[in-house]
Amino acid sequence: MGRARYRAVLMDEADFDEQYEGDYSIERRILFTGVPKYDRPHLNVTKTLDEIVDETLPWGYNETHLAGETKTRKVATYTITIENDGNSALGPIYVRDLFPPGSSFIEPSSVRPVELTDTYGNWTLTHLSIGDVSLITLKLDVTKYYPDELTNRVEVWGGYNGEWVCASNFSALEMDWLSCGLNDTIAVKKTAEVDETNSSIVQYRVEVVNNNDVTMVATATDSLPEGMVVVDSSVPFASYEDGIIVWNLVEIGPFETTVIEYAAQALWSGRFENSVEVDARSVDGSVVRPVGASNVIEVGEVEEGGATSCNGWEPPEWGFVSVCDEGCELEG
Repeated sequence: MGRARYRAVLMDEADFDEQYEGDYSIERRILFTGVPKYDRPHLNVTKTLDEIVDETLPWGYNETHLAGETKTRKVATYTITIENDGNSALGPIYVRDLFPPGSSFIEPSSVRPVELTDTYGNWTLTHLSIGDVSLITLKLDVTKYYPDELTNRVEVWGGYNGEWVCASNFSALEMDWLSCGLNDTIAVKKTAEVDETNSSIVQYRVEVVNNNDVTMVATATDSLPEGMVVVDSSVPFASYEDGIIVWNLVEIGPFETTVIEYAAQALWSGRFENSVEVDARSVDGSVVRPVGASNVIEVGEVEEGGATSCNGWEPPEWGFVSVCDEGCELEG
């Protein structure tokens, strides 16, 4: 016979506090898992260029060189960060890093690749629980890289319940800082129309057009107006916070057009204007300047559950009729 108190605390997340009296035997097991950021399976992938250093190499056997001459190479170190910020555990995780043209992989990496070619490397991770983060660090020899920008791309796939969620990102470094992208290499067009079956849903379409004979990557950032929320997207978004949607496009082929279609719900009727900016980078060409497009659409009566204005207020039915004469009188 006795008294006991049991308490388990996770800072700013949970506090379990219980007391017991009597003759008993208790066994407790508490598992804290990550808190999902999105109410759907989702991966957050970032790619960072940590540094580029000159590395001195030993001369090979019978390799001719002048007295005092050194042999060097430029080594770029990259870190791939993979975070499961969705609402489902993921596994397996497939990672593919697409090397910049002319670069080569340097052994070893922090995680051993399961496949390695001259142009890409593949890694496999067993799983990522909700909130888990995994890092892969790799090095590339970029001595023979000639274009104006050093662009390295990564694609990630995560499995769940027989389906897949994908994410991508890239790192781009302007090598020739004097270059300027004043040509119309990339173009963007944005259109919108109200859904035929639901007047509160707006169907948006963003077209990113590559007008050059090079492969492009791009970050598309769409700023939704107040009173609109995303419902669905044909291209998985990299992030969606505070009305800002970001997509990472890592493969826009020469003279190709990449299309993003997404649906947004208007919470009240009215006039909505939003814009999209596309910041593109070249995989094997010159520097490109950002481009943008905007769109305005009128949303009429919203479906049940929506508001009629930004603050939910509408004028009372007093029966007044506006007469637009010089005196601006009101007649009943």
